Amino acid sequence: DDDNNPDDKSRYYKYRSVKVPRLVTMPEVTCALYQYLRSRHLFDSSDYSIVNNDELLAKLFGCHRMLFSAVRDLLFSRKLLMAGNDEPIVVRYVMTGTGKESDTLTPPSSLETTTKQHILNQDLTFDIDIDVPGLFHDRTRELLRRVKRREYEYTSSRTKALKMLASSRADEEILKSRIEQVVSGRGLTVNNIPIMSALAKAAPEGSEARNAAIIDARTAFLLDRVGFHKRMVGVYGDVVRLCQG
Repeated sequence: DDDNNPDDKSRYYKYRSVKVPRLVTMPEVTCALYQYLRSRHLFDSSDYSIVNNDELLAKLFGCHRMLFSAVRDLLFSRKLLMAGNDEPIVVRYVMTGTGKESDTLTPPSSLETTTKQHILNQDLTFDIDIDVPGLFHDRTRELLRRVKRREYEYTSSRTKALKMLASSRADEEILKSRIEQVVSGRGLTVNNIPIMSALAKAAPEGSEARNAAIIDARTAFLLDRVGFHKRMVGVYGDVVRLCQG
């Protein structure tokens, strides 16, 4: 058949009435084979990683059952596909300034038998390994790291503070309850200042957990002093009213 002449440099060759590309990538082959298997229900119903080959595939791959993940190796071992040139792909752009094709463009050495006009007119497809950026932006990853570090600081400080306070033979369940009150912001009382001091000592130096415990202790002390002076104002007011008769 003249259509399958190996010296023919057209982009396709004919198989019966089907035009088959001469150059294909592995993803294109895998996708086409997957569609073929799916349309003919050749995947094993109990394990979709296994393919039950029909007569045509059994002839091509030399087996009646195969793993879909083994298709790539079978394609090469059965010589159904041939790997392209392993040399690096070099794409060169020539800027002419006129918008016309440059006469200085020469074909690569591996395509010397192909005309320059054919190279310019056809679409070339290559398999190229590339580095894909991470799913998360750098700032997002940094934020997640900060959240994780913050969580660790608070958790570790609670555990260490509980051990420090338990050494004074206090009831562990009561200590846990008071620590939970302080951490949740419901225990800003002067009686819980020892708890806050223990949390500050247990947290890493300069950490948010230590700073938060110190601020809570100072806030509790100030609230206690405000309450004390408020009560004293009431007492002094009563004394003045008694003196006034």
